[in-house]
Amino acid sequence: MRRLLAAACCCFLFSSLVAQKPIPSGYQGIALEEGSFIKAPFVKVVFVLEKTDISKQVATDENGAYRIDLKPGRYYVTATHPDFETYTTAPGFFVVTGKGYQTGNLFMTRKVFPMPPTTILVLRHAEAGAGDDPGLTAAGEARAEDLAHIALQAGVSAIYATQWKRTQETAQPLAAKLRKVIVIKNDMDVEGLAGEILSQHKGQTVLVVGHQPTVPMIIRELGGKLVSPVEGHDDLYIVTVYAPGKAHVLHLQYGAGARIL
Repeated sequence: MRRLLAAACCCFLFSSLVAQKPIPSGYQGIALEEGSFIKAPFVKVVFVLEKTDISKQVATDENGAYRIDLKPGRYYVTATHPDFETYTTAPGFFVVTGKGYQTGNLFMTRKVFPMPPTTILVLRHAEAGAGDDPGLTAAGEARAEDLAHIALQAGVSAIYATQWKRTQETAQPLAAKLRKVIVIKNDMDVEGLAGEILSQHKGQTVLVVGHQPTVPMIIRELGGKLVSPVEGHDDLYIVTVYAPGKAHVLHLQYGAGARIL
């Protein structure tokens, strides 16, 4: 009989301990980039209990997920990361009920960093001869030397020309002085040219030698305003791209016998 009573007491005590064990509670979720829903890893998440200085923090893992144990109450939540704007629930709260883990996803807004300006010198080739693929005339060679003289100190990091001799020969004196290889692009691939310059030479200065019909197209593709048709060989356009799709265009003349506008 005593054994039965002892066993019953043990069972009662064990049941009481189990019943009194607190249920884990808190929040869990994923930090996501607003709009794209790309997971944001290593975000610092801080929970501050309302009307107290009590706080607890956690960081999202490599998959953007987090879980944190919290006592019941209302919590202000902030989430920070160098690449995102600070996320906050204030003046709202995350409410912990004490009945398990609740879900609280964090939608982070990616910071927009100022775009370093990219400068593109755009011009038509110098004077050329006749034929299917002519080279430069004596006047054109002199203008190419003038171009090298004025662009030598501009900090040009890349030089582009088309598949035709007249554009390559216009750029050659500058390329020789700077010891750079001329990048050859198809004359009608204006979109590809602009995309390559803005992605591979962001914040740099680039020279582009094109043709009478393509110079306005190149400037427009870079985000500049529509320019007048190119008439001669002395037009030099300085295109400064300061934001996606936005550019300032400065129109100059260069070389011997430059026209006066």
